[in-house]
Amino acid sequence: MNRISVFAALALLPAATAADAQAMFIPSVIGATVGNMAAAGAEYRACLQNKRPAKPEAVARAQAGAEAAMRTYLEAAGAGQRADVTAAFTVKAKHRSWKRDGIESEVSGVEDPLAVALASGRGELTGPIGFVRSGDGATALALWRVATAGEGPLGHYRAGFRREAKQWKLTRMELVGHPAEPEAIAYYCATPGDSEAYAKAKAERDARRERKRAERQAAQSASR
Repeated sequence: MNRISVFAALALLPAATAADAQAMFIPSVIGATVGNMAAAGAEYRACLQNKRPAKPEAVARAQAGAEAAMRTYLEAAGAGQRADVTAAFTVKAKHRSWKRDGIESEVSGVEDPLAVALASGRGELTGPIGFVRSGDGATALALWRVATAGEGPLGHYRAGFRREAKQWKLTRMELVGHPAEPEAIAYYCATPGDSEAYAKAKAERDARRERKRAERQAAQSASR
């Protein structure tokens, strides 16, 4: 387990003290001094806030790897009904997810009309129209659109990836087979949504602090 994942809970409670952290983790998990715990929490908070952005070349390499996995997927999925797209996915079965319009299917037998349209030349792939590599560099998210000439969008893909044996592999694939506008993807540190959740929690904490400060000032003024 890396330091970031161990101290994720600490970071999501930015007001926590070192003593709070010591109470949150059992001794076998802590395995470090209170000072080391505080440092790890700060490291994770920096990741959540994207204070140390990845170098552009690192993001470009991740995107190239994700695009290669996507090509492998489309080649297999475009074959037709009950297509086996396992080769494009992580070897860890518990991390695989494939959905079409919200309905899940096994990656060993998918039916992807968007990929079939692309394979037949009736569709055109655009993108990725959005790509985010996680702050810890282990995973990524991407969006692609599929459209037909003169007829507008057919749907879109929302895909998740992980780095595995120096390659990028799919972990989840969500395809939407209608022209709905895809929801944008946002920066995250280790788990999609964690950075946004942290920002919300921090804003709420800061607001509480400000309210308490204003209440103290009001009480002091009233007592004079």
